Amino acid sequence: MHQTGSQRSSKEKTKNQSAAHVVSNPTGTNPHGTVTAAIRNVPKRRCIGVCGIILVGMLVVGGLSGSSWYMNYKSAATSLEHLGFEFMEKVPLYFRKSFEHRLDPIRIHLTQGLKYLHAKEADVTKWSGIELARFYTTTFLLSFFEDNKCCFGIFSNMGLGKEDVSKEGGWQKWLKNHKDDFGNTEAIFDNVLVDADTNNPKVTTVTAWTNEFKTGNNTNPLVVAPMNPDTLRETGIGNKNWGFINFPYSDGHTAAVNENSGWWRTIHIYDMMPGDFRFTPIFVWTDTEPKCLKVMGVVPLYKNTAIPTDEQKAKIRAGDLEWGPRVGAWVVGFKLWFLSDYLSGLELKGGSIFLVERATGIVVASSDKSYKPLKEPLKDGDTPLPYKAKDNPNEHIRATSECVAPDGDWKEVQANDPVEKEVEGKLTFIQNFNFDFHGLSLVGVYTVPRENMLAELDKKATETAATSIVVNSIFCGIMLAALFCWGLRRAGKLYHAERAQQKAAEKRVVAAAGAAITCRFSMVLVNLRDFRKHGRLLSHEIVSERGELLWLHDYETAKRFLSDYISIFFSHQWLGWVNPDGRKEQYPLMVAAAEHFAKANGRPFDEVWIWVDYTSIPQVNDYMKLLAVETLHVYVTLCDVFIIVAPPCLHSGSQERCDSESYFTRGWCRLEQ
Repeated sequence: MHQTGSQRSSKEKTKNQSAAHVVSNPTGTNPHGTVTAAIRNVPKRRCIGVCGIILVGMLVVGGLSGSSWYMNYKSAATSLEHLGFEFMEKVPLYFRKSFEHRLDPIRIHLTQGLKYLHAKEADVTKWSGIELARFYTTTFLLSFFEDNKCCFGIFSNMGLGKEDVSKEGGWQKWLKNHKDDFGNTEAIFDNVLVDADTNNPKVTTVTAWTNEFKTGNNTNPLVVAPMNPDTLRETGIGNKNWGFINFPYSDGHTAAVNENSGWWRTIHIYDMMPGDFRFTPIFVWTDTEPKCLKVMGVVPLYKNTAIPTDEQKAKIRAGDLEWGPRVGAWVVGFKLWFLSDYLSGLELKGGSIFLVERATGIVVASSDKSYKPLKEPLKDGDTPLPYKAKDNPNEHIRATSECVAPDGDWKEVQANDPVEKEVEGKLTFIQNFNFDFHGLSLVGVYTVPRENMLAELDKKATETAATSIVVNSIFCGIMLAALFCWGLRRAGKLYHAERAQQKAAEKRVVAAAGAAITCRFSMVLVNLRDFRKHGRLLSHEIVSERGELLWLHDYETAKRFLSDYISIFFSHQWLGWVNPDGRKEQYPLMVAAAEHFAKANGRPFDEVWIWVDYTSIPQVNDYMKLLAVETLHVYVTLCDVFIIVAPPCLHSGSQERCDSESYFTRGWCRLEQ
């Protein structure tokens, strides 16, 4: 009930007067005079009884406090240990999902690439067929892998068919017989490496490793040809002929690590069917610096580039359906140095993770940033080999491996719940987990020292004990202190909650600001000079094949380039399901608008660049199309002018009227705005 100040004063005064009437303290020397005087007036027996009651009460309160503290401590210990194990089990699950998310686009890209070759009716035994892969895959490498260095290769007529090797007694004998040639006078290949400039690691270089003879040759030499990273065309400057390189024998192959490594061996060992995808064994990359561990994703190339259904695959494997010969391979390789940085960024509760290749026992990566996976070679020219877990220079990895795989054989190591073992003289929780994804088979080992896991338990138990004492003190009458403690803790929680919300809001703002300048796909423009000559809206792929597209791969590059030119973003409503302007009703207006804008600004036509969706966004590759759509807001901010083209027309498919009114109801158009 709410009381006024006068009411409270009156009550307090009455209460004080009543107390003064019962007991007085005229001397004023005892601050607890009221209680002392009262006790002095009690007979000795009653005094002893009161003291006994107080003593019993203290014992009861002490017993309750002690038992409550012990029960809360045991409950907290059991609960937190269970939560700790749950946390350890979630870390491997998170790693598996995120790593699969990083690897799966490679599989999607290569299988979609097969569909692309099939749509183009490409003959993959000829240069005209395999050269289609260069632009298709290089743009994917630059857009998807970002700072992680990578490469792609496509090979044909190099003993990849079962018939080719069976005539010589199997693939092992074929390799032995053809160490100095490709085994086919029509052997052809093409590779592109995306790497860092040796003088400036922040600069990306693009280099073609291609064959000298486009018609094929039994010892077709390798020509290294620098490429322009913007146009993806060979510069013709600094080309080098490295002579014959035996790709089937050596590419992706490190015999000292795994004698079956290499994409050529992988295709034969697993007799890969049309449309199959698989990762090769891990190998040591030594062709460019820095030397590191690497893996490749591979699909076989068949003369018939169509992808069969699962039912057709079963018939092919059973010999009931002829699909044509296997003639080549298409691979995408990437370096694994990013894995250690990725692992070190996980929340591990003071623990650590390392990954081991199941087949070989080599340590691929560790959450310890200082870990180096490759040994120093004994002499110049030797291949640096990776460390195995059992003889690893890292003491923690070596000691943990003795508990997990004491004989050094990781093939039979299975996933398990956390177990407690002694590692380096400390009790440690160890959990093994598997990562198996299209042939890439790793064993992960996650360890957390017991003292780290239980540190939170001790802290929580202490807090619980303190809370128990406060609660029992409240029972004994110290209500004010209890309310003060509760209020203080409540205020602290509210303060921390408010701070957490503020930090979360700040993170969202920072993330949104970063997304506003992040190009998930390159900005693709066409010059007004070329656009005027098209005569109609042409698709991205057609203009790309003509070599008339400009690729700006990141926000800063685009911003710098466009600062010297005029850029126009055309937004329009499609007038057909497939062709956006089949009757050429919008294209003339776009040309007229661009020309008018150029003249109004005193610029020649070749200084005007145009972005329009049908030409600037890939139409065939759905994955790349999605990346471009997710970057629409960035393209708009980079352009000088946003022009809406919405003349009154009829949609060729639905026959609905399309004009400025319908334009503003379209989701795509609203997204661009």
